[in-house]
Amino acid sequence: MPISALPSKYYIGSFGAEALDFATKLQEAKQSYWQVLPLSYPDSYHSPYASLATKAGDPLLIDLELLVKQGLLKAKDLPNTSYGKQVAYRKAKVLKTNLLKKAYVAFKPNNDYRDFIQANPWVKDFATFITLHEHYHKKWSAWPSKYKYRDSQALLEFQKNNQEKINYQIFVQYIFNTQLVEFKQALNKKGIKLIGDVPMYVSYDSFDVWANPKSFRLDEKLEPIAISGVGPDYFSKEGQLWGQPLYNFKNERQNNYPYFQDKMHYLASKYDVVRLDHFRAFDSYYVIPKGATTALNGKWVKGEGYPLINALFTSAPNLDFIGEDLGDIPASVSILLKRSKIPGMKVLQFAFDGNPNNPFLPNNIQENCVAYLGTHDNDTTSHWYRSLDAHTQELVQSVAKAKKPKLVTRNLLQVLALTKANLVIYNLADLAITSRPKRINTPGTIHGNWIYMLRKNDSDFAYLKNITLLSKRG
Repeated sequence: MPISALPSKYYIGSFGAEALDFATKLQEAKQSYWQVLPLSYPDSYHSPYASLATKAGDPLLIDLELLVKQGLLKAKDLPNTSYGKQVAYRKAKVLKTNLLKKAYVAFKPNNDYRDFIQANPWVKDFATFITLHEHYHKKWSAWPSKYKYRDSQALLEFQKNNQEKINYQIFVQYIFNTQLVEFKQALNKKGIKLIGDVPMYVSYDSFDVWANPKSFRLDEKLEPIAISGVGPDYFSKEGQLWGQPLYNFKNERQNNYPYFQDKMHYLASKYDVVRLDHFRAFDSYYVIPKGATTALNGKWVKGEGYPLINALFTSAPNLDFIGEDLGDIPASVSILLKRSKIPGMKVLQFAFDGNPNNPFLPNNIQENCVAYLGTHDNDTTSHWYRSLDAHTQELVQSVAKAKKPKLVTRNLLQVLALTKANLVIYNLADLAITSRPKRINTPGTIHGNWIYMLRKNDSDFAYLKNITLLSKRG
């Protein structure tokens, strides 16, 4: 359940009252985990997986009513609007930018604010980056050379000439951090752990690459030498060209992976568990030559393996992990997961190919995994079932013991709960009372994604509680 998808009168979900109300309902339904999408600063398409900065938070998730309680806004500053039907990013950005600037004017720096800056030395650098980004309206690689190559004197002068704008960006990150920490604390008090999500790669046009060029495979012009993706498989005959820069593992390895350790240490203060997206890249990653228009000419290269994972353990000893091991995965990935004692993932929607040995079939799911009906990249179970051919629908019916889409979904939720999986995660849309919910994301597309918004009181928490108790979970 993404934070952005919570019910809201202000165009997008946030960390406020609706989040706590949802958490209370989870607690009453005997749930003990809430998995969210990445909360980082998004790109222009609002994808949580294409961030301008992985440690900086998305300002649109800041709750306005909490700013009123804090005395930084007045109740009359908030618009008198009704609950939305879907996330409206453009309206949310206009509204929240205006009100955050108003809150900044009313804000008086305090010890907590100064402690935040001292504990997060990256935040001033990020505030400078985002101010430059908004000033030039270009990727950092197209900025004047003095900024592109991070000339220290030029950056100091820019900071001096743009101090208020930079201070505003620091303020926004302080507010985001405060609200996220308080949200997580409230969850933990209710016995609920927060599961975050960390993409393997970061966008080229990101603070991460600009601030850490030696951690990435870049040439002397700071252009990517090679880019990310995956090779041809049964999902795609041409493979997938993702386009993010690859890591300079030689440099990272020599210093025990400082970029990875720093990022994971920071995220450990925000989450209880982290899902490692594209876990395969720890075992082997796909290298596509610079300038390629498809993934056909790439090759798989041996990954860093356990030493990199161990570096993550060292930097975040109290953090638990989930390895996203979906797709065309070699046996070596399973061996690495087992050695690392990290559970992999099983998705029931991938179980019905007619193979009785399919590892995603309920009877074949073993203990060391996290099981789902579908993830944020899958359709809702009801829509997925309707889209299947007659033969595959019969396979699903044999497991679900039902034919009607709504009953199929409900029964499969129960089937999932009764598997041997250590943990099961339900997609909230599968618990909807109405037939309105749509999928969160369609991979390979850039429009119409990340806009799902939960209708208030549209989830069947009573059924969720029943199947949780029946399966002796929770």
